[in-house]
Amino acid sequence: MGPADLCACHERNYESHRLPCCPIDFASRGLGWFAPRASPYRHSTARQLWRHSFRCREPWQSECTLRHSRLVKNISSKRRVPYHQLLTALMLFLFALAHSSQAQTIRRYEGILIDTSGSIRKGDPNSELFREYLLSTKKLLLTEPANSRVWVSTISTDSFGGVSEILKGWTPDARGVFTNDLNRARHQLASTFEANSSGVSPVNAGTDIFGGLWSLKVHFESAHNADRSNTIAKDIWIFSDMMNERKNFPMPELLAMGSELMLQQAKANGLLVPLRGYRVYIYGASMTGLTPQTWAAVKKFWTGYFSAAGAELVAYSAECDSAR
Repeated sequence: MGPADLCACHERNYESHRLPCCPIDFASRGLGWFAPRASPYRHSTARQLWRHSFRCREPWQSECTLRHSRLVKNISSKRRVPYHQLLTALMLFLFALAHSSQAQTIRRYEGILIDTSGSIRKGDPNSELFREYLLSTKKLLLTEPANSRVWVSTISTDSFGGVSEILKGWTPDARGVFTNDLNRARHQLASTFEANSSGVSPVNAGTDIFGGLWSLKVHFESAHNADRSNTIAKDIWIFSDMMNERKNFPMPELLAMGSELMLQQAKANGLLVPLRGYRVYIYGASMTGLTPQTWAAVKKFWTGYFSAAGAELVAYSAECDSAR
């Protein structure tokens, strides 16, 4: 058996955990050529294989030692897990986790109130004003900013406990020019609103604007990350003629006393909703059935009301075409 045959034998036995057949190893122990004994490779390491190769005494077995060394290196390299693959997998996992957490970060709350009282139909049997309310709301949803949570509800006889949301949803993050996820979320909000509002019409006997404000405030403060609500922008959009008609505050009957006395009456009745830090946008404050003095008195009342509540009245318009 030559050195090449001997090393080939060692390679086969090391891979299959069979008995070695090196004559030098067995002869040194007086065990003969094929004397059986427990294989030194059954639970051996590369170090044991290296030591075994140095038992040879023949000059030609230096080649055997070299081949054993190459065999050890090849086997060790096959069993070693490449560290760069583990590092790459770990970085991809952390990036996906960070992207997922950032995608659900909310930086803005938005509430939309739509008046569904019968007063919207006065002088408008086709409810064109109400249709404009719905259309403007859809436009807002199609331009919803990233990282927003939005609620859409109605103003009715009991706007706090007597109605349910038309829509509730949120928008994801937008990274530079990559806004595909945001655009899909916007269109999903708009289509869901259009489907859910198809059966809504202005037929309610009363108008509870204060209850609608309380409802949105509760939603904002009950959100998942409400503990950080002091750093989150809070916007309220109202589509209404802003004529509150309820027993605790019937505005058509109170207009004669003036806007200042009306505000005192609202405070005395506990109708002042604390809205510090909120921004309020009012559109569709119709002039139908009102005199210029009456319309101005209603606007003055709500201007003073939101100022006393700590909110900023950004817009008060008779038009329905809202713009961000």
